[in-house]
Amino acid sequence: MPDNYSRQTVEWVLEHLLELRQGIWPDPESGESYPTGHSRQPHAPFETPAGMAGVVEQKLKATGLVGLMTKIHFVMGESDRDLAAIARCPVGAIPGRIDKVLRYISGKPKGRSYQEFRRH
Repeated sequence: MPDNYSRQTVEWVLEHLLELRQGIWPDPESGESYPTGHSRQPHAPFETPAGMAGVVEQKLKATGLVGLMTKIHFVMGESDRDLAAIARCPVGAIPGRIDKVLRYISGKPKGRSYQEFRRH
């Protein structure tokens, strides 16, 4: 199972996290666009839905509170305003924090912790 996904795939996994955790691939006939442009499948044939979700969730845990906020944003659709209230930060800071988490998860941090990645 790959341990590195594109940003688009990470966002797709987060949007479908509840289904994937249960071992269910979202219905490809729903008309929804998937993160890969050349295939209707967002995953390799050997991947399991729960495994794909697990890789993303494991990386999210390494990012702490901001990772949890990112998950809440994608899974529950929570607004930036509500997330800012929880994090006690300006509303305008939320998109940048979520972006940094997504870049960390989808990138190749080369052994760097999220805290090290954040500084660069």
